[in-house]
Amino acid sequence: MSHTKKLLKNTAIIAIGKLSTQVVSFLLLPVYTSVLSTAEYGEYDFVMTLSLFIVPVITLLMEESMFRFLIDASNEKEMSKVISQTFVFTIISCFFFSLLCYFVGFKIFNFKYTLELIIINCATIIMGLSNSLARGVGNIKLYSFSNFIASLLTIIFNVLFIVYLNLGLLGMLYGYAISNFIAAVFTFVVMNTHKYVKLSNFDKVMMNEMVRYSIPLVPNSISWVIMNMSSRLIITTTMGNSANGVFSIASKFPNLINTLYGFFYTSWKETASRSIKDSNHESFYNFIYANLKRLLISLVVMMISVMPFAFSFLINESYSEAYYYIPLLSISMYFANLSGFYGGIFTAYKDTKILGTTTVIGAFVNVIVTIFFIKHIGIYAAALGSMVSNIITNSIRYKKVIEVEKLNSDKKLYAMTFVVLIIILATYYYNEIYSNIFALILSTLFCIFINKELIFNIIAKLRNIPRIS
Repeated sequence: MSHTKKLLKNTAIIAIGKLSTQVVSFLLLPVYTSVLSTAEYGEYDFVMTLSLFIVPVITLLMEESMFRFLIDASNEKEMSKVISQTFVFTIISCFFFSLLCYFVGFKIFNFKYTLELIIINCATIIMGLSNSLARGVGNIKLYSFSNFIASLLTIIFNVLFIVYLNLGLLGMLYGYAISNFIAAVFTFVVMNTHKYVKLSNFDKVMMNEMVRYSIPLVPNSISWVIMNMSSRLIITTTMGNSANGVFSIASKFPNLINTLYGFFYTSWKETASRSIKDSNHESFYNFIYANLKRLLISLVVMMISVMPFAFSFLINESYSEAYYYIPLLSISMYFANLSGFYGGIFTAYKDTKILGTTTVIGAFVNVIVTIFFIKHIGIYAAALGSMVSNIITNSIRYKKVIEVEKLNSDKKLYAMTFVVLIIILATYYYNEIYSNIFALILSTLFCIFINKELIFNIIAKLRNIPRIS
């Protein structure tokens, strides 16, 4: 099977496992926004973002190292050594950091959700281990099914805890934790993980290699979180939890782009790493790169064009202000996801240092822009900071990646996209029914035009006729 076909197949499997529950979860937004106040939703978002910040420090992202090293493992003994290093390190680290988190949260800051934060951390860590294990051995179907279980259970528990038991914020937190624990245990049982984890397989040399690979990923991961967390923290401290709740809801829609891209990216990191030894891997990278740019542009353009029609149906009117921040956050998501594509190439080369340095720069820019403008333009500052920081991160990574891989640019595509974006942004904020319909038609035609080769090839494939070269 060619790398392109395998990439598409794995992406499809991952999408099948996640997309249905993601759609249902998204459609439950009216339930969440009607039951939870803007302040409660802001608190939930803060706890989850705080966990995303803490977890990489606890694990040093050894699960990502396990994933990459398992790809190169040639036999079961090497697999067992890689898995053993990861589990031993993670379990010990998780125990001590949980104690530290309990002491700091309760005794120093008196944070009322400290216990829930610890539980969320443990659930996220165990789910991360199970995901990386399944992906590392190439069992994408199990990875997809496990995440399907986690997402489905999260929805079920959220409805049960929030709607029927009236647990509010705590219901959402415990629903997430319980769902991830169950899904992770399911994966470990199916894979007979216990037979791979052996203390006798502890290898100091391998441990050092894996840690050296994973450590640069920590600032990378944390910096991405900082881009989100800093914005929310600044909004909360300067404007209150209600404003943070509004910004969180505004982020939900652009995050759909990130979710869809995430199906691809999960498969891309593996495919990029497995294909790098091929003599024609550069042409393969460029083929994926060209089509990915067009698809991401299409997602952003269509997101902005559809929102004037969909927003009021999905979101309670108390969150109506969120409408105005969606375009900037959507554009930001394009650059963030394209940066992720470059990250897949760096992962293939096992060059993780550049990932950390570029995202640190991006996070710093995000904080500076948000702080500088927050008093002048309010929540817009956070959206602007996100967009500017992702543009800078993307630019730096592109300059670095072309030093190892020649990726072709497309100035004509960018020029057309710029013109179309200006038009649909104008109609978006004017927000009049006929101009919105015009923008939707224009966006649809534009997306068809820039993806015409891909569309023709898909049609040709379905009709079983020779593909267009």
